[in-house]
Amino acid sequence: MRQIIKDYLPTTELLSSKHSAVGDSASPKDLIFHVFDDNSQPVNVLDIGFGTGRLGHRIKNNQSTAHWQIDGVDGWEANCQNATLFDLKI
Repeated sequence: MRQIIKDYLPTTELLSSKHSAVGDSASPKDLIFHVFDDNSQPVNVLDIGFGTGRLGHRIKNNQSTAHWQIDGVDGWEANCQNATLFDLKI
């Protein structure tokens, strides 16, 4: 495994791919907002198999959790090089 992004910036040159970022789990994404009693505290989230980043979008677009740190791991190279997510800091 190699790290491609750190602090939302590429650590290496992003490769062009003939594939597109894809994937989304069937998990109930809003569940994350009910795990902690106080969402104002700092939280580190690890999204395994982040796909197109829908969980990250939800966390960063929610005023009470926008400060949370979210990291993702995915096995699909096109997902790991999704410049749109990096530009949005997701």
